[in-house]
Amino acid sequence: MSKPHPKPQPVEHGQLKAYPRRRPLERDPRRWYWQVVYHEHSNQHTVAGGSGRFTPNEVKAHLKALNQQGGWTKKPPKKPEPKTKAGTIGRLLSLYIQHQQTRADRGRLKQISVDNAISWRKHLEVIENLPITGVTHAHLQDLVDGWEDAGKSPQSIRNYLRPLRAAWRWGQDRRFVPSTALPRPELPRPARVYSDATPTQVEARAVFEALRIEWHRVYYLVLWRTGGRPGEADNLADPAHRRIGPGVDGDNVIPLNDSVAHQIYLKGKKNPRWVPAKGDLLRALRAREAAGGALWPVAHPQRGMATVLPRACRRAGVDTFPLYGLRRLAVSTLIPKVFSGEISPQKYVSQLGHSLDEGLRTYARVVGATSGDAADLLAGGVVLTDQDVITDELREREG
Repeated sequence: MSKPHPKPQPVEHGQLKAYPRRRPLERDPRRWYWQVVYHEHSNQHTVAGGSGRFTPNEVKAHLKALNQQGGWTKKPPKKPEPKTKAGTIGRLLSLYIQHQQTRADRGRLKQISVDNAISWRKHLEVIENLPITGVTHAHLQDLVDGWEDAGKSPQSIRNYLRPLRAAWRWGQDRRFVPSTALPRPELPRPARVYSDATPTQVEARAVFEALRIEWHRVYYLVLWRTGGRPGEADNLADPAHRRIGPGVDGDNVIPLNDSVAHQIYLKGKKNPRWVPAKGDLLRALRAREAAGGALWPVAHPQRGMATVLPRACRRAGVDTFPLYGLRRLAVSTLIPKVFSGEISPQKYVSQLGHSLDEGLRTYARVVGATSGDAADLLAGGVVLTDQDVITDELREREG
């Protein structure tokens, strides 16, 4: 690897002097960028059109040629942008929005769009008559408190302040406003709310019908029909986690509800298991595989579904429930059947991937079971550990 060329000394010829200002480009390591300056007694100015990239020898010849030409002119200085005193908050916002509307790259604005700035500005009318030098922390804090009392969400309150903050920074660059930072009021933080809302089968069907995108419907079906966790549904993107037969085994048609031929592997934080895929879930998975491509078109489908599900609930006229509500729905359906003896505890465990003991302790409030009911059932000898998550039949299939 060759050593970089050292920075050359300034070159002088007559009343002209060249200074190396910028390093050479990687593709041309010998040519520095030189600034040519005309010296006249104690005054000096950059020669218009004289600067450029040269080697030390080339810059000497360049200065000699400039001296022979004579008649050097000053490099025209940048015209400062005319300063307009904003005066009030309202005037500052008007100037900022007007500037954004006339920008040539308006379509590529990333921080805040013009339409949003105009829309959110109406919430700042209370302080628009305040002088810029008189804005205090108390003014903005009262404004935020009023929005919070009116029931505005934390995200909405942050959005309402965005035009003011953007206009303040823009004004500081142009010296319209003081160089001090805009006061920062204490903003409300969204509370972390745990929702144990559980839909009914009728509500789950209504929300499913309200979903508009195919892969959203398939993801929803996986959770609804199997009681799986969202993370387990994410892992179905791996083709090895799906055993979906083509529907024909030689000359024999495989029924759609054949649990031996059609299975999906639910692998999450614990207790991975194979569960049957049948009915509408099987048909949906077959359609996705027939279309080709990935089962989920995004890297983190759970995040997308968490956004889509509340909208589907509103369209269906159903109280909003989280993705985990579909797992609680499966639990609320199966545990009563265990109490009544309709299904065995082993089948419950193989479907949901946790022990019956854990299911009763965790989901008793969902199914309305009391601690006494749970104790009576567990005392009957139907307690299974977390390891007993695959029935003997499934173990045989695994070989």
